[in-house]
Amino acid sequence: MRLGTSGKDLMTSWKSENDPNPGDFVVGLSKDQPPQAFIWHGSKAYWRGGPWDGGKFIGIPEQETRYPNQMTIMPENSQGGAFLTINNYNSSDIRWLYLRHDGVLQYNYIDDVHNVWDFTWEAPANPCDVYGVCGVFSICTDKKFPICDCLRGFVPWSDDEWRKSNWTRGCVRRNELLCEKNESKSEPDNFQVIKGIKLPDC
Repeated sequence: MRLGTSGKDLMTSWKSENDPNPGDFVVGLSKDQPPQAFIWHGSKAYWRGGPWDGGKFIGIPEQETRYPNQMTIMPENSQGGAFLTINNYNSSDIRWLYLRHDGVLQYNYIDDVHNVWDFTWEAPANPCDVYGVCGVFSICTDKKFPICDCLRGFVPWSDDEWRKSNWTRGCVRRNELLCEKNESKSEPDNFQVIKGIKLPDC
């Protein structure tokens, strides 16, 4: 199968579990260079897999160990886009991508032992996978509650919304940067190192 940047190469969900009419979610590739895998809810981003690095989407770390060499991105020069192909060269299993009506993308296979469909991967897999759930200048950790924290030096845009678990407006800087104040009396501004995160969109 293939997923692309537009039209016939996009996958659309069903309207509901029992209604095959087109639903609210669509999965495909962005037109960025390099392209990213996206699920859109209407016109809004709902999940992203991160940029393609030549062998995998960097926001899907399990892809490298579970599905090596099963995905390839090819340019589509006639339209200036690209498309993703999924092959099954190294396996006799029947596998396919499925976008559920609730916006969850699953990589399915047939369980030969129980003769039923099962999945080996899905996204979003946890609340932090949902695009922009914590807003700007924040970080999401799915194994704690609340899942959203402001970065050091930032505070919630709205304490009231934060207490209600609505983090989408994100955080704002607690104090102006010295360079914004045009001052040089205190310690200079610097960058904070944060490890093990999915980088945000530019």
